[in-house]
Amino acid sequence: MKRVDGLKRESSDWFCRLRCGRCQAAVRSGQALVTFNEPQIFVGMGYQHGTHAPGDRLAFTEVLAIAHNVLLAHGKAVQIIRNLSTSSAQRRLRGSRQ
Repeated sequence: MKRVDGLKRESSDWFCRLRCGRCQAAVRSGQALVTFNEPQIFVGMGYQHGTHAPGDRLAFTEVLAIAHNVLLAHGKAVQIIRNLSTSSAQRRLRGSRQ
């Protein structure tokens, strides 16, 4: 898998393309979706302290940039999931009226 530079703002778009491309089937089946699991752990322990993957020890300003991009990605993913959920619910509602 390609390593994405979390310092770049475009990393949030990459995440949405990767993760939300798989969301439609999950929404349709009613599965719960999670954008990130414990972002404070993988950002702090993985990029600041270096004790978790990817094992980097970055400057605090870089860690903040990564945290910012993680939050951007989360916000974008939530918007996509909500749109998919709404359109899926509308299709189910239209189908029940017929």
